[in-house]
Amino acid sequence: MPSPCCVPGCRSNYKKNENVSVFSFPRNENLKKSWITAIKRQDFIPTKHSRVCINHFPIKDVITSLKAFNERTGELIQAPLEHKR
Repeated sequence: MPSPCCVPGCRSNYKKNENVSVFSFPRNENLKKSWITAIKRQDFIPTKHSRVCINHFPIKDVITSLKAFNERTGELIQAPLEHKR
């Protein structure tokens, strides 16, 4: 079973056969504070095991592939990520 989402009331990872991506809290302190504020849990301090599922992020904020420009050919190369970021 994947790590559960720490957002109050979220049960996304408890459904059988549902594959939901989860994200660790960022190391950047300002970004981490934004996440903590957004999940609205009183006196919450995330641990290294705390996760937030993909359902709480706008799809535009989730990185699903990496892009690179090949300077030699002028081609844009895109590779899907196995794990979303």
